[in-house]
Amino acid sequence: MVGNGDLDAEISGLIRRYLTEVVGRPDQELSDDLDLVADLMLDSLDFVALIAELENHWDLRIQDADATLQQFGTIGAIRAYLHRVLGDPTRQA
Repeated sequence: MVGNGDLDAEISGLIRRYLTEVVGRPDQELSDDLDLVADLMLDSLDFVALIAELENHWDLRIQDADATLQQFGTIGAIRAYLHRVLGDPTRQA
């Protein structure tokens, strides 16, 4: 099993790589509490693509009801959500 620190690094790395490609901001400017909509101007298509990237990487299905700005509005919120989902052995895959 992957340790929490390793999972943190893997989640953050994947999200930061995606955001760097989409918005063109350097990784060092992407803090965990940066608002992905207000600060980075992500739109609904960007979020769909990000969610698809996360689903493909971890072979999981993120339910539409879970894909909210509360759960996906910041890098930190996404990481917390993925910790909950990936730590749940009953998650949908």
